[in-house]
Amino acid sequence: MKNKTTIFCLFLFWGGIFLYSWGREEKTMIMSSVSFASDPNASINSAPTAIMPPKIAVDPNGFQADENDIIAICSSAGQELWKYFPDVQIPSIIVRHSDICPMAVFHPSENQEQIILLATSGNFWCQYSYQFSHEIAHVLAGFKDGNIDNHWFEETICETASLFVLRQMANSWKSSPPKPHWADYRDILRNYADITMRNYPYTNELFRLGMPAFYQKYAQKLRTNPCNRDLNGSMAIVLLHYFEESPQHWEAIHWLNAKRTEESVSFNIYLKNWYQSVPNEHKGFVLKIAKLYGIVH
Repeated sequence: MKNKTTIFCLFLFWGGIFLYSWGREEKTMIMSSVSFASDPNASINSAPTAIMPPKIAVDPNGFQADENDIIAICSSAGQELWKYFPDVQIPSIIVRHSDICPMAVFHPSENQEQIILLATSGNFWCQYSYQFSHEIAHVLAGFKDGNIDNHWFEETICETASLFVLRQMANSWKSSPPKPHWADYRDILRNYADITMRNYPYTNELFRLGMPAFYQKYAQKLRTNPCNRDLNGSMAIVLLHYFEESPQHWEAIHWLNAKRTEESVSFNIYLKNWYQSVPNEHKGFVLKIAKLYGIVH
């Protein structure tokens, strides 16, 4: 069995491939938008902002970028998620560079900080946002040791989080970019999400088969390799619609691993455990996700 470090690395290493880069002096790549997900510019249900967002520090070694810029981009990305977790205590975060892969490290730093590794450098701000939001989603989902048969679903949720964050940042930066001269980069954030979605090779097949048949066809492959980005990403496009339509239910992922143990369980039981663990206000949303996969409790 592969350990957790391997699992998180494999997915985000490919999830963070250099699709294209951008910075203060780089030109914008314009791509037409995909239309599978909902419009992030549409009115969405609001949620209270966390009273105390986590403190973010950066070890600048290896990044070849300004430390304060990295803090600003990670804070902006994280805010799009953790504002939906007002009652969750998020630990202080230390962001470090990795030459191998992005990863949310299980064990805290010597100062009890949550370590987030990012495998990017320079002014590749889209990649910082993409990778950081994926890894912080693992943290918000209460990632922990246990059987990995259904870990593919958490990876799919975290891929959804990356797409959601990029699209919401593009919207937020119209009026309140982290730095004034970053305002014009909002379209590049959206384009990065669009390009990422366009590169998922199974999307057409998923829409042709429908999610239940698609899941049944690839269930064994997902259990064997939970970090299959091509499959995770195609399903993330569908989940993205649900989270953009009702973003207050992001908080539901905090209980995703509440009943995770070393015991192998079916995906049906896995979703049932999630449903039983979430507060009442999120149970209807979890049922929607279960029905999306053809599972009715």
